[in-house]
Parts: sequence; structure tokens; C-alpha cells
Amino acid sequence: MCQRRSPGGRMSITVQRCFHCSEYLFPYRLLCPNCGSSEFADTELNSGTVEVVTHTADGITIATVACEKDLRIIARLHPTDVAVGDVVALTDDSTDNTGPIAFVPAPDRGSPGKDDQ
Repeated sequence: MCQRRSPGGRMSITVQRCFHCSEYLFPYRLLCPNCGSSEFADTELNSGTVEVVTHTADGITIATVACEKDLRIIARLHPTDVAVGDVVALTDDSTDNTGPIAFVPAPDRGSPGKDDQ
């Protein structure tokens, strides 16, 4: 997973998108599981919608975040009171110094997913 910071300060991750069927893939693959193609383009994603939230015994919150189409990413969340259906954005601003990358509640940006800037 490649992480990048845009000129506006937002983080994104680089995922594959199949040239033939437009399927988004993460982690990287040699062949598209949908159509069998080996031709991909890199695309950046920076937000998504929380589908499942898990709270661990040691206070860490992990969620399944739906990004584009059927692409799901399991990631840490900050803060811990995020709920299913919340739109979240990728950041490297860890508030408790436990890790550099996490999803945080996003300002109202419309539909989640691909960075359109």
C-alpha cells in the first residue's frame, strides 16, 4: 500500500483498477479476479463509509471501510466513537501516537471514495 499526501494535506492510498472491467483491487494482484486481465492502473482513494466497527479490549477501534464499488479496507479509526454509516477520511494525524495512518470522521464531502481533486 502506497500512502501519499496531497497538496491539500489529505492522505490517500494507491490501489489497482482493472483497465478491462474497472474493478478496484486491494491488495495488489497479478490478475483481476473478476475478468482475468493483467492490465491495471493505479488510482488513489482517500475516504469511505464505515460498514462494521470493532472495539478491542485495549481501546483500539477497527472498522471495515467501504471505498469504491466492492473494495473494502480494514483500518484503525480515530476517534473511537465512529458509527456504522459515518463517512471517514484517511489521515496520518494519529492523536495518541499509536500509529501513523488511520481513518477519521470526514467533513461533509458528499459521496465517499475516489479522490476527485
